[in-house]
Amino acid sequence: MATINTLNDIINQAEALIKSHKIDSGLDMLLDYIDSMLWQSEFDIISSCLDALDVKAYSVDILLALLMTTNPAKSKIKSRSRSSFYDRVNNEIEDRKEMEPYLLDGLK
Repeated sequence: MATINTLNDIINQAEALIKSHKIDSGLDMLLDYIDSMLWQSEFDIISSCLDALDVKAYSVDILLALLMTTNPAKSKIKSRSRSSFYDRVNNEIEDRKEMEPYLLDGLK
């Protein structure tokens, strides 16, 4: 069983890989781990992580990966958690001036 600390460690490891230009490896690791959590119905841990995650500390790649991988299960993740996370990601990407047309389409 995963814990919020384990999930945070995976996110941090994925971010480190991305910063060292191993983007595919970092994203694969993160997506695979969250996918396994979803299969194990660990929705509360994912919700807690999304609630606590400091979006300013992570790359757009990580933020989009988290939105993308949790999107199919958004009805099972606490709606407040995912909705708030989406809003924080949206605001952060806009603040960084990295928003592109259609970047977040389908991820709300």
